[in-house]
Amino acid sequence: MATRVWGDYESQALVICPDQTRHWLQELGPALRALSGAGSVELLPPGAEPGPGWAAAPAGDRTWAYLGLQGLSDPAQTREQLRARTLRVQRRLQTLGESPKGSDPPSGSSTQHQVPR
Repeated sequence: MATRVWGDYESQALVICPDQTRHWLQELGPALRALSGAGSVELLPPGAEPGPGWAAAPAGDRTWAYLGLQGLSDPAQTREQLRARTLRVQRRLQTLGESPKGSDPPSGSSTQHQVPR
């Protein structure tokens, strides 16, 4: 069973660790939350599985820390933002590739310039 130590669920962290470590961490209370930067920290017993949407990192001997990633961004909104950004970049690239209206480059001109020695 998970032990909710403190905090809200804005950003969530889980720690899976042996019972002895878990009891020690529970005593740290708000100090652990402040150090983690998470909205809430839950301590889970060994063998617990956080499920999908968590990023894991080793935090010691038989201890793992997990950061909840699910819900931090809205995939549909992010996809739309990326689509809009792609269209802006494509338009800008097209604009950069066109000659200014009414001015054709002189024949034989080059974009390379010689540097005097």
